[in-house]
Amino acid sequence: MVRGVVSLMLVLAACTVASSAPPSSSPDPPPTLDEALVVPDLVGQNFLIAAFDQRRTFDVKDAKYVVRDDLTNGTIVSQRPEPGTPIEGTDHKIWVVVSQVSDYTPSPPS
Repeated sequence: MVRGVVSLMLVLAACTVASSAPPSSSPDPPPTLDEALVVPDLVGQNFLIAAFDQRRTFDVKDAKYVVRDDLTNGTIVSQRPEPGTPIEGTDHKIWVVVSQVSDYTPSPPS
């Protein structure tokens, strides 16, 4: 019984030490309220990658899909607000138009 309690205490101590260590690297913190936010240029980027990359500062929304056989499926064609627009307040949404090739058929989920 005592051996089990001692083992449990050692495990808990090891977990406490491991969890108190700072992470090796972390992404840049989001801008503070004092910093001016400017809309980034997302045109030409993949929608999913852009939405993921901007997730800490902007909410990238797909407003519309257009058929564009000259672009890779999922490419951002246009955006609102325009790149370089200063953003004030708390509404940090970027609405984008995303390309879809005419013969694209999504695969069913497996």
